[in-house]
Amino acid sequence: MPKLASNRHITHKSFSVRKQQVQWGAFPRWLRHQLCQEVQSFMKFMNQQVVRAFSDYMSWEILKNENYREEMKQKIKDISEKDKLLQAKEYQEGLVAEPVHTHVKGHASAPYYGKKEPSQDPTSTASTFQPGSWMPPGSGSSHKK
Repeated sequence: MPKLASNRHITHKSFSVRKQQVQWGAFPRWLRHQLCQEVQSFMKFMNQQVVRAFSDYMSWEILKNENYREEMKQKIKDISEKDKLLQAKEYQEGLVAEPVHTHVKGHASAPYYGKKEPSQDPTSTASTFQPGSWMPPGSGSSHKK
């Protein structure tokens, strides 16, 4: 059987690439001007394509984010409705006590805590003292008999 020849010497010699720098002075002025215009128009076209692709991508991202937000709002609404129904069921079965609603009338450090109007009697709350106010005799709810 004959021995196959190696192709190594062909690839090295046949496909060697020499880099050569092109100088603009070698081209005529009209050709240089035309090349520059073509390069500029090509770059302008490519920039428009990039801007269009980027704006399409961004609008798609915005839509995707808006859809995600709407989905999350809907999920939260569904979960809160399920929770309310579960709480109502637990209240009916007596598993959980219903929350007590308290009405706050004022703050303990206020000078008229629990009172609608000042009284003739002096009051003291915490570290403050409120002297009694003068009222004409026979008027007011705190009149002593």
